[in-house]
Amino acid sequence: MLKGLDKQFERKEDGGLYLAELIWVPVYCSLITLIMNEAHATRYSIHPGVDKIYYDLRGLYWWPGIKKDISMYVSKCLTCFKVKAEHQKLSRLLQQPEIPEWKLESLTMDFIIKLSRTSSRHDAIWVINHSQSERTIQTLEDILRAWAIDFGGNWDSHLPLVEFSYNNSYHSSVKCTSFEALYGRKCRMPVAWAEVGESNLIGQEIVQETIDKIIQIKERLKVAHDRQKSYANNRQKPLEFSVSDKVLLKVSP
Repeated sequence: MLKGLDKQFERKEDGGLYLAELIWVPVYCSLITLIMNEAHATRYSIHPGVDKIYYDLRGLYWWPGIKKDISMYVSKCLTCFKVKAEHQKLSRLLQQPEIPEWKLESLTMDFIIKLSRTSSRHDAIWVINHSQSERTIQTLEDILRAWAIDFGGNWDSHLPLVEFSYNNSYHSSVKCTSFEALYGRKCRMPVAWAEVGESNLIGQEIVQETIDKIIQIKERLKVAHDRQKSYANNRQKPLEFSVSDKVLLKVSP
């Protein structure tokens, strides 16, 4: 196993075997675990990574497969799992929500919290929409920040305009604004007031046009979902579990 290295060992006055000035640690003993624990999980080391431990030990000790053993030891450290799980990217395949069959068939809701408290004592917004809440909330937070930078004042007094701005913004997934997808026509706004005429459609024509637009939007959403799923899953690997595997359960927000 040592491939002739045993001939290079030197026993010193302290009784230890040395290889090129490194203390040789027998493989079949608990001393290896004790050394790695001392370099990783004491109050003087506090859970460094593999490279740091190897750097600390390689000038003092030697045993076959030392770096591999260090990697295995750190990978099984429960404390490291608990701490580093907070910064870990979730490894999972993208699960897309089903595309609704009709307008407002599916609604989601969430809260934007911990906003700066206004003079009216408001510090949160209740968001209801027909798509994924997380992305909508991120966009609304950006709009509110931009408004505060440009115009100042309490954000709650500007919510109707923030809502208008969001609903009248182009969405690449459906290739139109939320307003247009819902009502079948563009929204009037100062920059394009004259270009939005009144609808002359009546009865069956309105119904047919609505059906045509919904079919078109569903097709666009399907293309967008497929593109997003392909992009996301290309960089992810599915998590696989077996019976009796141990996992960490996150119970705090």
